[in-house]
Amino acid sequence: MPTIKITRKLIIKSWFVIIAIALLVAIYLYAYMGIFSRYLADDYCTAGSVKLLGFIQAIKTRRYSWDGRFTFTFLIMLFSLFGNKFSAILPSIAITAWLSSFYYFFRQIAKRFFVQPGKLPVFVVSLLVAFIIIYSIPNVAENFYWMTGISTYLFAVIFEVLLLGFLIQVLPEMGKRSLFKKIIYSILFFIFSFICSGNSEVSTALNVVIFGILLLIGIVVRITKKTSSSQLIYLFIMFLGAFLGFIYMATAPGNEIRNGGPLVLTAHPGIVELFINSLLISSKFSIKWLINYSNIIWPVSILLVLIGIYFSSTYSFRIGFYSRDGIKYFAYYLFFMFLLVFVTLIPTYWVMGTFPRDRILVLPITILSGTIVSCSFLLGCLLNKAINFTDYSPKTLHLVLSILCIYFVVSVPINLARHYYLENISVQRNFSEEWDKGNEQIMNDINNGKKTIITNTILYNLVDIERIRSEPDFWVNQCAASYYQVDKIIGR
Repeated sequence: MPTIKITRKLIIKSWFVIIAIALLVAIYLYAYMGIFSRYLADDYCTAGSVKLLGFIQAIKTRRYSWDGRFTFTFLIMLFSLFGNKFSAILPSIAITAWLSSFYYFFRQIAKRFFVQPGKLPVFVVSLLVAFIIIYSIPNVAENFYWMTGISTYLFAVIFEVLLLGFLIQVLPEMGKRSLFKKIIYSILFFIFSFICSGNSEVSTALNVVIFGILLLIGIVVRITKKTSSSQLIYLFIMFLGAFLGFIYMATAPGNEIRNGGPLVLTAHPGIVELFINSLLISSKFSIKWLINYSNIIWPVSILLVLIGIYFSSTYSFRIGFYSRDGIKYFAYYLFFMFLLVFVTLIPTYWVMGTFPRDRILVLPITILSGTIVSCSFLLGCLLNKAINFTDYSPKTLHLVLSILCIYFVVSVPINLARHYYLENISVQRNFSEEWDKGNEQIMNDINNGKKTIITNTILYNLVDIERIRSEPDFWVNQCAASYYQVDKIIGR
């Protein structure tokens, strides 16, 4: 009978698998809760527009009548083609795409730093980033359960992460490629960068700044170290795509209509006030986030330190990781990441003159989570060099690792998922049941020839945004009437 040899590598891989399963359970709980999602607020507007005008004309009309978010507009109109049942499927699709984008991104980074890095540790790191984000967003429902919120904010993260991963994968070897491939990749760089600027004002600001800074760094390196200018061309192409996406969004005729809404300031803050207050807001937000979610951040950080120790002792580095200038570059990195958080909060303050709504915070929280994960992992790599772990008993190390992993799995992802499920499942399920009853009643009234529909008002669900009210002239009622193709809808 074959025997299984218990080795250090097998023990660590087993714990990686257990941690990955626990994280997947905690993350995909949100996909499960998402099956109870239904149309709300803006969802009726876009679905009604597609019904009345058709896919292409609905896209054109939105640009001239509301905003210039061209990537978001394409996505939301596309999703509207599949009917209201698709809103229950989209969270699962989006979460899977979201996790896949993180894995692809961190896989490309690992390949640059390590020789043949293992897929399982990279997968766990990707899950840990996603876990921090999804459990530290103030109102996760607006980003993961609301079709409009998913299309605007979550897909902005997905596209940006994929673009950066693609850049890391392709750019370093561009000089070795044929002229044909260089042209193809240049076109792809431009298109992808342009697309990433079209989800929202926040994403376009972030996209322009990321590639603007990368281009600036490339120019400085080119001048000081006399390196080749070939990569500068591709960075410029990506910056150009991001900037032209911003221009195309900003010049949309419908922006004037949208900027006249009740939440928009009639007089925008000056440049000095804008930058100072945005800096204060981003600083306070970052500190509060670190404090408020320390119960998640600290356990994840400790686990990532262990992963860093394992990674750096198992896989050899491709580059001189432990350089004398490490502290300097680390300080640059922290400054760059905080700058990105700062940039994500500028557009909202300029428009509203206040702290952004919760739904917008997925982008800055993604940046902060990525910073926490990378810093913890690097700390583990440094500890592995500073401490000779071979001096300690393998049994002792395995026991410590097992205790820490058991603590993490039970007390963090599983425990948080359990509490979230118990607190919210009844609300989310009741909402979907009430919505389905109302939709069935509306369809029956329509089939009976009624043009003025009276339906029950659903008071609350996890996505606490506008819904059908008693006033038929309320904008959601009007959009719902357009979607159902009736004269009026009145809530009771």
